[in-house]
Amino acid sequence: MKRKPVLFSALLMVLPVAVMAQEPTVDNSWDFAFFLEDDWFFGHTDRYYTNGPRLSWTSPDIAECRTDSWVPRWCNSLVERSPFTKEPGLRRSVSLSLGQNMYIPEDKRQTDLIRDDRPYAGVTYGAVGLHAKNSRHMESLELAFGIVGPHSYAGDMQEEVHELIDSAVPNGWNNQLEDEPIVNIFYERTRKSLHSGLSGGLGYDVLPFL
Repeated sequence: MKRKPVLFSALLMVLPVAVMAQEPTVDNSWDFAFFLEDDWFFGHTDRYYTNGPRLSWTSPDIAECRTDSWVPRWCNSLVERSPFTKEPGLRRSVSLSLGQNMYIPEDKRQTDLIRDDRPYAGVTYGAVGLHAKNSRHMESLELAFGIVGPHSYAGDMQEEVHELIDSAVPNGWNNQLEDEPIVNIFYERTRKSLHSGLSGGLGYDVLPFL
């Protein structure tokens, strides 16, 4: 049985969607985050699910900024219709995301189609999310839409990055899955089970999610 690689995730900028608010404050600015998953960080395996960058922008609390001109009407409509935002005291926000995932087989040297291994595939997507959170838990509902196949440009991106870092370029991207649209719906519930502050403004959270 093939051993799957350990996937390492790096959160380079903290996003309020991922870290729940401690005290409600009025903030009319959007927050930006860059999230990266890559098996290169652990063992340089470069196989199966190998890379997944994602950019996200998250709004401030919609309820506190309802009258501001920057808030689209569909944001308010989503908040009012969503079943999990009815609890009093929740902070509600929307997010916009762009991401790309890359998948390659274990054998990167073959140029022919490998029928008994994971296929070459890439997906590029955009997503709109609705989030409701307090200091203890968060619920998220997200709609993602995009494309799988050559026009995701995942293969081109991987080749450019590998040449830039002087790493071996996988040879089988000509056999990747064909173009196909995708629509995915995600629901996630996160609960803060442990939180502690450290010196120098640092701290940590333990956030199991389903």
